[in-house]
Amino acid sequence: MWYVVKTDFYSEDKSRQELLGLDGVRDVYLPVYKRSVGDVGERRYHFVPTISGLLFALVDDDRIDHLVNDRGYFHYTITGRDPVTGQSRPIPVRSRAHLLSLNAAGFAKEDIIRNARVPQADIDRLRLFNDRQVEGIENLQLLDLNYAQLADQYGTVLITEGPYMGIEGVVRRVKSGGGKDRRLHFSIGCWTVCVPRIHQYRYVVVREPRSGDRAREITVWRNIDRLIGRLQATLRDPDLAADTLRTLLRRLNHDVRLDDLRASLPADNYLTGAIDAMTTADRAALISLSRYFQTYDRSIDVGLQELIPHSPLRPFLTPTPGPDMDAEQDHATITHPTFIEHILRTDLRPYFRLPQSSTASDTSTDLTYYAHIAIFTAPDGTLSAVAHWGEYMRQYLLLLPAERTAFHDELIAKGYPLTATLLTSATPFARYGIYGITRPIRSTSADELRDVVHALAPAAVELWQGAGLLKWRKLAQRNVLLHGGKG
Repeated sequence: MWYVVKTDFYSEDKSRQELLGLDGVRDVYLPVYKRSVGDVGERRYHFVPTISGLLFALVDDDRIDHLVNDRGYFHYTITGRDPVTGQSRPIPVRSRAHLLSLNAAGFAKEDIIRNARVPQADIDRLRLFNDRQVEGIENLQLLDLNYAQLADQYGTVLITEGPYMGIEGVVRRVKSGGGKDRRLHFSIGCWTVCVPRIHQYRYVVVREPRSGDRAREITVWRNIDRLIGRLQATLRDPDLAADTLRTLLRRLNHDVRLDDLRASLPADNYLTGAIDAMTTADRAALISLSRYFQTYDRSIDVGLQELIPHSPLRPFLTPTPGPDMDAEQDHATITHPTFIEHILRTDLRPYFRLPQSSTASDTSTDLTYYAHIAIFTAPDGTLSAVAHWGEYMRQYLLLLPAERTAFHDELIAKGYPLTATLLTSATPFARYGIYGITRPIRSTSADELRDVVHALAPAAVELWQGAGLLKWRKLAQRNVLLHGGKG
């Protein structure tokens, strides 16, 4: 097992040699980078520790307890001469190097050892980063921060270019020298490494926050969409789903419990059927929404109008289908008054950029989603397929021609080539409260519908993962690909 080890500044190499001489220490990694000194024309280079006073030791599991004392310091014995007798005898020596453990004060020895452990994957990540960025690493810091909590609060990104390419971490804006700097954070055991000036490299989002205001906002969006999908699947007129959800939430604003509301309704009331058709997960989503709107910073009516969509068609890609679909079923339909909605189970994994780490196999990256496609039939019998991009497309259509050209250029510059190509070539759709993209189709066969999905899904994922246009990304999150980590 690898362990993070602290030693005195300027003693890193000496401690490295010292540790390598101990029985049970199999390797010691001292990250270094090349620093230039001297004037131009007389420039010289020498290697210095990447993080001052820090190195990593690979120690046999059955030896670590014998090699450190109760405070985590490495100790050993040497043969020396007794100054009184003049005879040789073993002399105990305590090394400058000690295990670096979070909040070590008052910890038992076994806790210090456990907290100083570093997984092999973290060492590999540090080696990858350090070997690529041999020159110019400055102000790299090891922070006393819990990386898991940091990732839950801010989400994680994947660096896609430059010396950090392929590294997954957290990007935060911090105050620096009177300004603000975007910094990358990644884990080394219990510790967090901080890399400055990450804004000069592109990165994509791979996971949303799981705690805090942003995570709560995403949960609200997902719960609303889930319930609208359920109501569309059960109501006689699916276009009444949004109004029905608003009515339920207004009632729950006065009735403390959902069961109390259900008991107060006549058996033939349409709300009774809507509640009875809900699964346990649907009811939990409704109760969660009710609690959210009871604490909304404005009136509940304002909140219901702002957050519950007025469109009869759900966002292009959502995490829940609406109608029940078993494991073997990948296609369902809902008949609306003016169109037929086709819902197709879709695997988005081919379109996402995911890190080669444990995150890629995490349940949060279950990328089985449901595409919602409206099929309109013209009087002459021709068919059109429409994907709803909601407020994202409405805002785009409001741009003046010169503004649209500038926006296309910005999309290319900020790393959205698929979206730029799609917007410049696609036919927009703006009717019945639906703002989206339409494509002519010859039939509603499964293959042709999937061709529509596969033509649009890469740009939708690109919008969600993009980190360069925050206003437009938020519109895409809410209206195009409703993704925030499943589970």
